[in-house]
Amino acid sequence: ATALLVFAVYMIPGLWGAPLKAISAFVPPMGTQDFIATGQRNTTKANFSSGTGTALPHPVKYYEQMKLYEPEVVTTYGMVTYFDYDEALAVARNLKLPLMLDFTGINCVNCRKMEGQVWSNPEVMKRLKDSFVIASLYVDAQNVDLQENEQYESKALGRRIETLGDKNADLQVTKYGSNSQPYYFFLDGNGNLLAPDGYGYDPDTGKFTRMLDKVCEAYKKRS
Repeated sequence: ATALLVFAVYMIPGLWGAPLKAISAFVPPMGTQDFIATGQRNTTKANFSSGTGTALPHPVKYYEQMKLYEPEVVTTYGMVTYFDYDEALAVARNLKLPLMLDFTGINCVNCRKMEGQVWSNPEVMKRLKDSFVIASLYVDAQNVDLQENEQYESKALGRRIETLGDKNADLQVTKYGSNSQPYYFFLDGNGNLLAPDGYGYDPDTGKFTRMLDKVCEAYKKRS
């Protein structure tokens, strides 16, 4: 009874949107909660600037359909994430920043754990906001249909690609030879890999920080 009482008290701040790192992997995305105002999310994004001193363009493609699924770490820390590979790559190229592809899922427990325990670390967060453009590519976004002219047949998945989730899953399998989430790949403005193996699920904050630093160094050398 005492343990349950302590746990209940711990969760109380979450009623007002406070981060609950210990259970961050299991709570639903903040955007799906009625008490989170859409206007508040939009204002947060409008005030964000990259490390270059230039404001990141507001996400456009798929944003209206996907903004509800932005994880707590994104809404809380004023991050900007894109939901379309081509849009994010164009922004990264224009701002001369490396692109981090975040292959993730709406219902991915390990993805929420990485975001809640690793991304939220001050050193990691500083690097992500100052030095990267991020594309969160949800492989299970089956409720977002592609335009008919964007649909195609996938040999890798053995079916017609008709949804955003299928498109992202096909991209991950076909281009990067991976099918697990979360998985992070880092690209330059031309879409070339900066770290060949990427970074899979490993909630070691120090290891992830070193990976980000390694990618930034590789990007500088290539530029």
